[in-house]
Amino acid sequence: MNVLYISREYPPETAWGGIATYTADLAEKLADKGHNVTVLAYSPDKEKDELQNNVHVIRTSFLYLYKLYPIRIFSLVRRIVRKQAIDVIEVPEHGAEALVYQRMREKPIVVRLHGPTSYWDSKLTPFQKILDYAEKIQTKEADSITSPSRTLARDVCRRWKLDIRQVKVIPNGINLRKLEETASKYKPTKIGSKYILFFGRLEERKGPHLLADSLPEVFEKIPCLKAVFVGKNGSYQDTTMAHYIITRNWKYRERLVFTGYIPRSDLISIICNSELVVLPSLREPFGYTILESMSLGKCVVASSCGAFQELIEDGRSGFLVKINPKELAEKIIYCLSEVDLQKIGEKAAKKARRFDINSIAERTIKNYAKTIREFQQKR
Repeated sequence: MNVLYISREYPPETAWGGIATYTADLAEKLADKGHNVTVLAYSPDKEKDELQNNVHVIRTSFLYLYKLYPIRIFSLVRRIVRKQAIDVIEVPEHGAEALVYQRMREKPIVVRLHGPTSYWDSKLTPFQKILDYAEKIQTKEADSITSPSRTLARDVCRRWKLDIRQVKVIPNGINLRKLEETASKYKPTKIGSKYILFFGRLEERKGPHLLADSLPEVFEKIPCLKAVFVGKNGSYQDTTMAHYIITRNWKYRERLVFTGYIPRSDLISIICNSELVVLPSLREPFGYTILESMSLGKCVVASSCGAFQELIEDGRSGFLVKINPKELAEKIIYCLSEVDLQKIGEKAAKKARRFDINSIAERTIKNYAKTIREFQQKR
C-alpha cells in the first residue's frame, strides 16, 4: 500500500508533541512491514526530500501562514499523489491542512483526531474560531475518521454534532521493542535520593501546578523525597511554571529538580529510576506519557480525566485521582507508604503491551483498506 501522511509535526525538526510521535511511530512501522510511506511535513528552515528510517519525508519550508499554507499543501499533495501513486492519505484534524485538497481529492482521506483547536482552548480568538470551523469541515467531509480514544471521539462528536458511529477508535501505538532496548541501557541518574517524576511540557493543561500545590504536604510527610520536573518551561499566571512551582514550595526548594528538555535516552533513565510517576493533566486525548511510564513498569498517579481512564485500571495498573491538589497529595503519600509499587508496575507493563505498535499498525492498515474500497465504490 502507498500511504501519504500530511503532518507539519514530524521528528526531528518539528517534534512538537503527540502528533509528531504518533505519525513517526506509525509511519516507520508501516514501512517496516513493506508499505511505501511518504510524509509531507513542515520545515523551519529549508526544503528537504530524504529517506528517514525507510520513510520518504518531504519537508516544505513555506511560511506557516494559514492564509497561504493550505494552498501550498494542495499543490504539493496533488503532485505527490500522482508521482507516488498514493492509495490513501491521512491527516490530523488539527490545523485542517488538507482542507483545500480534500475538496478536489483524487484519493480517500482519513482524518485522525488529536484534539481540535476548541478542545485545547476554551476562549478562542476570531482566527482560532475560523480555524476550528475549518477543522470541523475537513473532519465532516473525510472518507474515514479515527480517534485514539473513546473519550476524545465522544468529545469531538458532541462539540461538532457528528455521529459517533462515524468514528473508529484505534489507539495510538507505542514501539515497545525500541523502548525496551533503550531501557535496557539505562544508567543511574545524578539526582541521588528517591524522587517522584513529572514529565511533559510545563504548561497549565499538563497540570504541573496541581502537583506543585500538593508537594508541601508530600514533602512534610516523606523526608528526603525529591520531585523532578522534566520538560520545557512554559508560562503560568504572569510568570513561568517553574517559578510558580518553586515559589509554592520555597521551604522545600532544595528538593525540587528541573531538567528542562532532555534527550529521550536520558528521559528513559530518569523514568526507570523514579519511585512514582505523577501526571495530573487537565485534559488529554490519549496520554503517551502514561503509556511510556507503564511500559517501563512504573506505577502512575494520573488525573481521572480524558483518555487516562482508558489506560489505567484504578488501583490495579495505576491510580486515578480527581483534579484536586489535596487528593493528589494523599494519593502520592499512600502510594509511597503503603503500596507495592513493583507489583503495580508489573500489571501496568502487562496492560501497556495491548498498545504495541505492531497490532495498532495492523488495525490501521485494515481501516485504510476498507476506506479505499468504499471510496472506489462511490466513484
